[in-house]
Amino acid sequence: MQKILFILLAIVFTSCQDQSPRSASDVLDRSIDYHDPDGLWKDFQYQLNFVADLPDSTKRMTTVQIDLPKRYFRYLRPSAKADLGIKGDSCFNAKSDTVDCTAIKRIRNYYTYLWGLPMKLKDPGTDLDPDFMESTFEGHPVYRLKVTYPNEVYYFSFDKETFQLVGEEFYKDEATNRGEKMIRGGEVDLNGLKLPETRAWYNTHDSLFLATDRLESFSKFSFTQ
Repeated sequence: MQKILFILLAIVFTSCQDQSPRSASDVLDRSIDYHDPDGLWKDFQYQLNFVADLPDSTKRMTTVQIDLPKRYFRYLRPSAKADLGIKGDSCFNAKSDTVDCTAIKRIRNYYTYLWGLPMKLKDPGTDLDPDFMESTFEGHPVYRLKVTYPNEVYYFSFDKETFQLVGEEFYKDEATNRGEKMIRGGEVDLNGLKLPETRAWYNTHDSLFLATDRLESFSKFSFTQ
């Protein structure tokens, strides 16, 4: 009887070990399995409508159109009279004769990166630390990954049970704790692709509230000439 009990305990212990992540890459893969189990991100074609809640209680509306297969991105913000984007390798600005392609690419990269996480962490040039950390984020136990870029260091927090990405922090100067923290809330299911419903921004050094971006609505979108 004792021998059978020992074998059963060994099986349970081994099973628990098998379920625990072994590396940062393992944590990332499991998170992608949670957010994008069918690999839909690479074919993303949606219009996303955002509302930003600002510290002064005002709201800011923004719409982005993303068609990754056709390499198309469009950014519209009525309050700033902005209507700009990229078609393939060409930038456009419908509201001005001045086209700052560097700035437009920065806007595109901002939206496709932050709303394409955690899948974007598979992009070339992502320096993922091979080890993960066990930590807490907003009081919840998480696995924490570190990613180093040329000018910034990012930390990503994943729920230990589901591997859902629950937040991220980035620092331009980690030594002085100067950076920003983003807390993800809720979830929106885009036909199998899970995106956060809200992302609340705070300074890391003084916890000052900066804004909350809310995904208000979405619709399928395909760019046509």
